[in-house]
Amino acid sequence: MSIPAGSSRLHRTSLFTGGREGYFQAFDANSGALLWKVNLGGDMNSGPMSYLADGKQYVLIAAGNSLFAFALRK
Repeated sequence: MSIPAGSSRLHRTSLFTGGREGYFQAFDANSGALLWKVNLGGDMNSGPMSYLADGKQYVLIAAGNSLFAFALRK
């Protein structure tokens, strides 16, 4: 059974979530459709974070002993 670590709506049209199975996923916040999914190779025990740098938004997630950052498209 997958236990989600948390989810966040960090972008106006996307919802991000991850869990102990190692997958970090993005969903369309309006339709619920899966936008992308990546296996990070470690469990996620906290929710995603976001920051803005030079006009570009990034989503970060800690998985296992690593921190991953993903740039969002405009």
